[in-house]
Amino acid sequence: MGRTHSTDAIVLRAHDIGEADRLCILLTEDFGRIAARARAVRKLTSKNGGSILPLQYSTIDLAEGSAGYTVTRAVCKETHDVCRNNLACFLYAEQAVYLLMRHIEDRVPVPSLFVLLRDFLGACHYHSPKLLFSVFSLAFFHELGLLPSLRHSIVSHTAFTHDDIIVLSKRWHGLCLYEEDAFGRVLSPALLQALLHAVEHPFHDLSFFSSETTQEFISTAASLFEPGAIAPLPVNVGSSSGVTPTW
Repeated sequence: MGRTHSTDAIVLRAHDIGEADRLCILLTEDFGRIAARARAVRKLTSKNGGSILPLQYSTIDLAEGSAGYTVTRAVCKETHDVCRNNLACFLYAEQAVYLLMRHIEDRVPVPSLFVLLRDFLGACHYHSPKLLFSVFSLAFFHELGLLPSLRHSIVSHTAFTHDDIIVLSKRWHGLCLYEEDAFGRVLSPALLQALLHAVEHPFHDLSFFSSETTQEFISTAASLFEPGAIAPLPVNVGSSSGVTPTW
């Protein structure tokens, strides 16, 4: 007999298969990214069908067998309707999902990234999705160890002090001291604090981002990523899960 599990999950992708089944790509809090088959959920009598739609946050019971995972019960905790009804929110949510599909492996627990995506989708109800995606991206690459340090020079690796003039260097692709790259773009103390806040306390107290620094924050955040790190959404982004089913 297979094992059963209960875990919180966010539905990254959902694909209709067979007559009434649905293949779900889930980011779970306990097991990482998994594929699970939800049987008969497209029938009108199904109690689970409305709880395993894309971007929904649900508590899901899973049966694990030799053929993979099967969803036996799902209870929706947050529908995130705004991410499906608002085009801008939907596109940035899809970008966040695309990053997760591209950079994390199957069945590797990543609870910090689960919380990050959950908080990002929740914040979309109240704030600019463009700003939120910049915060998400910074925190995401920071968690993966792919973001240049915001507290040390990328050239000399010395820690920044309050008296330093810190610049964004195109030459070194990161932050450094003015004397290490006089052609870099000088960052204001407020902007640097906003960047630090985004990676260390993402989605906590978003009033921290003032209207004066928001646009500069977004452009600076994009400059910190490696070229191609955030690829444009493919035209058929919704048609491929990127995960091979396990049955």
